[in-house]
Amino acid sequence: MSIFDIVIILIILISTLACALKGFVRTIFGVVGTIVAFVIAVVVGIAAHGAVYEAYFQEGTAEFSKSFVEQIDTGAMVEEMLKENGVEGDLDSEELNEAIARDGDMGENVEKYVKKKGVDTDKDINKLVDDFVKSPNVSDETLDKFHIDRAQFNEIMKESGEHLKEALKAAADKDKNKAANYIEKHILAPIVKRLVRDGLIIVVFVVLKIIISIVVMATGVMKRFELVKKTDTLLGAALGFFSGVVTVVLYVYVLSLVVKFTGGGFPPFDMDTVNDTVILKFFYGFFK
Repeated sequence: MSIFDIVIILIILISTLACALKGFVRTIFGVVGTIVAFVIAVVVGIAAHGAVYEAYFQEGTAEFSKSFVEQIDTGAMVEEMLKENGVEGDLDSEELNEAIARDGDMGENVEKYVKKKGVDTDKDINKLVDDFVKSPNVSDETLDKFHIDRAQFNEIMKESGEHLKEALKAAADKDKNKAANYIEKHILAPIVKRLVRDGLIIVVFVVLKIIISIVVMATGVMKRFELVKKTDTLLGAALGFFSGVVTVVLYVYVLSLVVKFTGGGFPPFDMDTVNDTVILKFFYGFFK
């Protein structure tokens, strides 16, 4: 059993004991406050993340998109990729750009061009293009400039292959602005918006939890409720256990976000750590 499993057990035990000492009434107000804060936070996160993205993050993603597109010579990239995969012949990057920019699927256009040039190959050109699109050649310097992990970037591309094809076709047609706008709108914006939404939920939840706790303590509303001492203690312990589990789930959810948006996390908060645990791995499974 790893140290993280022990920490999870301690969180649940401490929560159970603390709530048993506080009793049912104090605990129920805490649990209700947590649920209310979480529901409101989710509503705010879903409703406001688009506006927050446009106000604070859209400019950055648009800049990254433009920087990415400036590197692109689609024809040259595809030509190099084909040669690396053993497809040799009288291929020309400018002719490839013209072929790629035509109507239709990018992979099919490249395949037709290769056949037209009389290149004899047993390679599946369409599949080679698909695999290439899922892992485009973007320099480490560009990714580092915008603090984007390469593994994370490659994962994004796997999920956005069809959108990137259209962007590469636009770049092949020398329409850099269209390509950059396509990448920002269809590839990067959905990813950043999800991150903004999750960040908003966490921040709003923490702030509301603090505010609710202050209001409950200041109004003295808990003093109006009374229960038999033993019953109060037992029910408090039960609610404490539940509260401890909820706390662990929230922490693991945050960990899953870190792992997801950093391309595997960073020691000791990474997938290697998760896989070496039992209890943490169980909770983490809910957020795969």
